[in-house]
Amino acid sequence: MADGGVRLRFNATAGGRFEYSVFFVDGEAAQQSDATSVFDWTPRATSAAPCDAAFEDGYAYDAEPKLVRARLALRAAADGPLDVTVGSA
Repeated sequence: MADGGVRLRFNATAGGRFEYSVFFVDGEAAQQSDATSVFDWTPRATSAAPCDAAFEDGYAYDAEPKLVRARLALRAAADGPLDVTVGSA
């Protein structure tokens, strides 16, 4: 656990590429991204690694009929751990 969320840690080598996805409820708020995170009004995924985000609709599960997938493409800047923290905005 990290403050306010969950931290995922990957062993990385410089230049290594990783993909991580976060799902948002469609229609709650507009999904946004910046250089190191994706977010809407509640969940947020953040990494110190530079990331590109692509948003895809058309996902669902039994309790939420409309979800948006944020697909993060992360690139490790150096050897060592690459962290992604998922928690509240």
